[in-house]
Amino acid sequence: MTLRAFFAFFAFAVLPTLAYAELTPDVARERIVFNTDYGDLVFALYPTVAPQHVKQILNLTRLGAYDTAHAYRIIPNFIVQFTDVKNRVSPLTAEQYAADQKIPGEFSTSLKHTKGVLSMARWDDPNSATSSFSILLADAPHLDDKYTIFGRLESGGTTVNRILGVPREGETPKIKILVRSARVVDDIDTWYQTHPGDPVETIGTPIPQALPASASPAGDSGGNTPAGSLKWLGYLAATILFISVMTFFLYERLDKRQLLSLHMLNGLIAAFVLFIVMIPVGHKQPWVAGVLFIALPALFKFMNRFESSK
Repeated sequence: MTLRAFFAFFAFAVLPTLAYAELTPDVARERIVFNTDYGDLVFALYPTVAPQHVKQILNLTRLGAYDTAHAYRIIPNFIVQFTDVKNRVSPLTAEQYAADQKIPGEFSTSLKHTKGVLSMARWDDPNSATSSFSILLADAPHLDDKYTIFGRLESGGTTVNRILGVPREGETPKIKILVRSARVVDDIDTWYQTHPGDPVETIGTPIPQALPASASPAGDSGGNTPAGSLKWLGYLAATILFISVMTFFLYERLDKRQLLSLHMLNGLIAAFVLFIVMIPVGHKQPWVAGVLFIALPALFKFMNRFESSK
């Protein structure tokens, strides 16, 4: 082969092959599956493009760190973004917390931010990514060479569209879109035998729907009161107000013991209100849960002593 023939062969055969390989990166044997109230999301990973990102995400998933993470940011025609695992609903174990480390940027010059791509979130520092990432709903060239692409959505187009149909306030869903469980699937072919694939080509078209029965209200996972409890809080507050008004108008007609009983009743109701308000905080702060556990039997004992003293 002459030198000219070699260069021609390299230009017309080898270079296109290398370019195609860059545009169609190797996919890891493992898949990550997020189970949500709206269906499953299957993520294929690119270990040759972003090896450190893929390694950390697989490790966090195996440790159960993505369980109770949630999709907290939804921008139609742009992204569905999942929280950092440190912002999930359930508190992390020490092992899970330690595994959520900053990862150096692994920016590809050939892969582009196209529809269905998984893009790692980060702060201003290019090397500040940890575990939050987004599913691209449309092409986003302004992210190219700036954010790490580590995989793509392989299955779950309908699931994404159901998530897009959840009511929002700005970019924030009004209800929590929880990852009920996240796991690594080593044999994806066997998994698909019992879980039919859900095409991703149609992602981006919202499917309006009612709130699933098992879904949680949105808000700060640190302690916002669940919507179901708000009604009861309103009833209890109205009861306190009613008893207070009755006490005011009947003050001259009741003896001291009866007035004390009314005041004590208001105090007990207020204690139950505080108990209900603090329950969500107990999910996040173990010491609060311990205080509530001790306070509840103490409250019932106090009530019993008060009743028996009449």
